[in-house]
Amino acid sequence: GARIEQVMLGDENITDKLINNVLTIPSISADKEIKITFFNFTYTLTVTYSEGGTVLVNDNVSMKYKEFASGQSATFGADDIVDVWISPKTGYRVKQVLLGNMNVTDEIENMNDRGKKLRLRFSSSNLEDVVDQDIMAVFEKITYAVKVTCSEGGSVQVNGQSIVSENAYIAEISTDVKVIIKPQSG
Repeated sequence: GARIEQVMLGDENITDKLINNVLTIPSISADKEIKITFFNFTYTLTVTYSEGGTVLVNDNVSMKYKEFASGQSATFGADDIVDVWISPKTGYRVKQVLLGNMNVTDEIENMNDRGKKLRLRFSSSNLEDVVDQDIMAVFEKITYAVKVTCSEGGSVQVNGQSIVSENAYIAEISTDVKVIIKPQSG
């Protein structure tokens, strides 16, 4: 991730004389001092996410994932490979993942409800690609439609709501459904 910031020959900046990181100094006829300054190129990754899941990011040292709190940031070097694991909790799914303003939901590996793996890789040869990054994951509750009808001769209660003769109970739910069936006498 280090880059050449400046090359000085005495008091003269000759950084522009570098060709493929090679400096040729023609006809040296006196003592010269060459000073080369490097800098480490880094970027910051900020992760935010909604309720309903977790986001883990590798730490580039032990290559183990650690959970990030929503809004947490970390700094990485230009040559680092960063893995982000986006994992919904039970009863939730990943609705959308944004990298900056770009929707990358369809580009995520392992698209299923158990987890989404988003791999970010920035090439050290192309500094334009190495910029601060924001990832936002949006989770949504998984819901199912439930329709309950009953004929004459009884009644039904669904989650405490009475359904009588041909009336329908329709709901988007994500929790258990309690159905109490009460036949009439005879």
